[in-house]
Amino acid sequence: MRRARPVVVIDTSVFLQDGMSKTRAGAASQLLAILPAIAHVVMCDEIRDEIIEKFADLVGWTEPQVLATYGPVFDAAVWVSPVDEQVWHLAVVNDDTGDTMLVRTAEAVYLQAFDLLDKDQQRFVVSENTNHLRPGTNYAGFLFVTAHGLLTELER
Repeated sequence: MRRARPVVVIDTSVFLQDGMSKTRAGAASQLLAILPAIAHVVMCDEIRDEIIEKFADLVGWTEPQVLATYGPVFDAAVWVSPVDEQVWHLAVVNDDTGDTMLVRTAEAVYLQAFDLLDKDQQRFVVSENTNHLRPGTNYAGFLFVTAHGLLTELER
């Protein structure tokens, strides 16, 4: 029996780790290179806009540079609108209002992209921000992992 493709929400921190790498050989780079072919990547405008903003602020990239570099990920993604923010979202991300968009996007999968879902399917929120999205935390059926952690999970 073939395993269902995992559903993955990716944090800006993964893109930044890749973009700021000199060798682009680390876990974030490896993951972004293969993910569109092996998983259902779920994105929202808020995540994309934050990626563009952070790259401009931290690396000096223009929006066209970001879109050209990560176009394969964006083009393959399933786009949803995050659910409205609720008080419990802040608790899940240790009171970081900037990260609630990730859990709100994960929740939106159940409402707007439910056709992707399979009962035995793996679901992940991938972030390098381990202070606010602690690896091993499970929220709404999504496991928080780092890029390295997801690569490890995918090998199983």
